[in-house]
Amino acid sequence: MIIIDIGGFIQKSDLEVFIDQNPAEFELTQNQIKIDSDPDFGLHQLLINSLTDQRWQILNVIVNDSSLRKLLYLSWGCTDTAPHIQPCTEFWEPGMSWTLPFGSPVSYWLSLVESKIPNGEYGEDLANKYFIWYPDRVEIQGNFPPIIKDFFWHNFDFVATDKNQIEFTKIPYMRYKHPISNDLIALATDDIDKNFNNIQQELLSYSVHQENLKEFDFYTDQHEWKNIPLKKENGDCCYSIELSNVWKLLDSLNLSVLYAFIGVLPPGGFLYPHTDDVHDYKNDTTGCKLLHIPLQWPAGNWLKMSGSKALNLAETGAMVINNNYFTHAIVNTSNRPRYTLILRTDSPINEYCEITP
Repeated sequence: MIIIDIGGFIQKSDLEVFIDQNPAEFELTQNQIKIDSDPDFGLHQLLINSLTDQRWQILNVIVNDSSLRKLLYLSWGCTDTAPHIQPCTEFWEPGMSWTLPFGSPVSYWLSLVESKIPNGEYGEDLANKYFIWYPDRVEIQGNFPPIIKDFFWHNFDFVATDKNQIEFTKIPYMRYKHPISNDLIALATDDIDKNFNNIQQELLSYSVHQENLKEFDFYTDQHEWKNIPLKKENGDCCYSIELSNVWKLLDSLNLSVLYAFIGVLPPGGFLYPHTDDVHDYKNDTTGCKLLHIPLQWPAGNWLKMSGSKALNLAETGAMVINNNYFTHAIVNTSNRPRYTLILRTDSPINEYCEITP
């Protein structure tokens, strides 16, 4: 049960309540909102939309008989003109929304938050000091193993990093803002489609392919994530003729490329949760330095970094991810293959990026 103590006079029709993006049933009395929900272990988000011009307040939130106390001030408000108002525990105009991240049990949530945000900062605008990533949930449908469905649905951590002491090993992802030619993306995708059958026998397999075959009865070679090498770590270049437009796209980025490849995820395919910490990169190339450019990214494809949101690159565009320090997984629930141009660079790529929790 989630109980919200409120001040002010509102009616049930004035509210919409959501937990983890799903509508939640609730009861409203004069001074309380009662939500019949028993959140499972881990992190969640409560969202309330106010549809009235009446002014009213959130006074306290109690999750399974435990008050959130100071953790209430992790919440923030949003209006049409102000996307992030913190601290905010009050509504004053129709269309306002209020978001509260919380964890269950509250004892776990308290210890987790205090490991990242010290006392004395609650009740201030945390976005002034921290980049904070709160994870979301994606329900994966279809014939996928439990570990994939669980990874995208359950959350046990969030990410907070000090804006004044940015360390790119502690950032899960950034949005790549430098312009990329859509015409070259289309030509590159056409190159892959035309040549894929000729080169697929030479594609590099994921290292745990044999373990997937052994553990998952439904799993076959047709589900396997593979990559088409373009530039290897030893400097060798591949498929410069067959994939000439891919190489034109790569060259157009004007980045110093340490290695590059095309990640191919077939329909129904997935990449088992893992970190890529086996390579000994220099300090200026490790962490959030791996650029992902979606070439063909059908709806139903997701990339998730632990402790942060699941990414749909068809919506976000190119992203730079931290595959060295964050457990991540990908899944393709569509009926078309997913192609992504992936490269690591020692160029100052953060100059072209925006940190977007």
